[in-house]
Amino acid sequence: MGKAVDASANFYNPATMADFTNTVVTVGFVTEHPTADTVIDGRPGRKMDPGAFLLPHFHLVQPLPYDFAFGLGFAPEFGLGSHYNPGWALDWNTQKTTVRGLTLTPNLSYSITEDWSVSAGFRVLYFDFEQYSYQYTGARNLDGSLNRGRFRLKGDNGFTDWGWQLSTRYRITDTFSVGAMYKSYIDTKIKGEARMTGAGNAIVGMGPTGPIIANVNSIATGDASADIRLPQSVTIGANWDALDTLHLGTALTWTEWSSMPAINFRLPTGRKPTNLGWDDVFRIGFGGKVMSKADTDMTKIYSQVIPQDLVKFGLIPELVGRVPVLTTLDNLDKDALVRILTEPKNALVKQYEALFSMDNVSLEFQDGALEAIAELTLEKGTGARGLRAIMEKTLMPIMYETPSDTEVSKVIITTDTVKNGTAPIIEKASSSKNKTGGTNKTKG
Repeated sequence: MGKAVDASANFYNPATMADFTNTVVTVGFVTEHPTADTVIDGRPGRKMDPGAFLLPHFHLVQPLPYDFAFGLGFAPEFGLGSHYNPGWALDWNTQKTTVRGLTLTPNLSYSITEDWSVSAGFRVLYFDFEQYSYQYTGARNLDGSLNRGRFRLKGDNGFTDWGWQLSTRYRITDTFSVGAMYKSYIDTKIKGEARMTGAGNAIVGMGPTGPIIANVNSIATGDASADIRLPQSVTIGANWDALDTLHLGTALTWTEWSSMPAINFRLPTGRKPTNLGWDDVFRIGFGGKVMSKADTDMTKIYSQVIPQDLVKFGLIPELVGRVPVLTTLDNLDKDALVRILTEPKNALVKQYEALFSMDNVSLEFQDGALEAIAELTLEKGTGARGLRAIMEKTLMPIMYETPSDTEVSKVIITTDTVKNGTAPIIEKASSSKNKTGGTNKTKG
């Protein structure tokens, strides 16, 4: 709730999306296998085991200008499944029931300060319901026993209903942050079909000559619907970086299930109320992550070095005593490498611009091209010294071609030129340049 780890932050607390500086995508699956014990009239019943469910997740976070970030996710928010063995005592009420809720969650976050961020968004809900039971059809079997049919109720809301949500995150210290999130009610209407099927020939009444026998394979079928209000919820949580290699988190969620006391289904034969009697639910969770040395930012550890650490490392105290100040250098990131390319007095971009100007050619780099050069350098792990190698590889072919082509007036390096080796954009002087000053653009 207080710290973003991956793009699933769009689901758990969108306010933490402010932590990302690059586009992040998370795709995966979660497997759940719920089980439960039943109690009927105070006596233990059969165990419910609906089997395993494979739940897909997709989340995307895209940073935007002016401290905004956009998130989009698709994930299962809740689900329920029950499946009883044939012949259990309450099969007239339910034999198998499944409920699923999938949400599409677009969110927008904003960083008010470096430590405080907020977000707002929507939860577009897909809700479906399916239930099987075995109920009395009103007829008797030929042997005199009650004829029971299979009742099926199935429907969904058509992905048309939505609610809203708000969240916030505040970083109290560099290692401790808290967050909170509110999800509103969602009023949804399920529409589907109800179907009742019997079991072959049965006695449906008595006539003057004896029992009336009819086929009861199809008893009733028609439209069904129900109005449901899904509950609101509030979640609060905290994250603590206890160590550079140990991250801890906790969250507490309250869900107002008491706001949904019953589900009233409208069936072709009338209403079928299903009383729930659920109480509000509190859930608490704890989590942690232990990072390996490969995942650890060593510059944070080096910044905490004291003279005693150097002595323990092996340097003699006399030498350490002559070092009055200890300092560390941070690893270069993409923004720092772009600044190295452009800002120093003898920056590489300025050097190559001067080389091209000797042939009366103007050299220009698009912003995406400079970022691509920095990204390739980071991938190779060669630091600032590796920038020249990328620049040489990108510009070498055009540096050989431009001196021999006197019509070239400008070369524009694009992102594709750096990443894929495609030709840059070349502007050539027109035949009437001396008269009009115009140029023609071509791609070399």
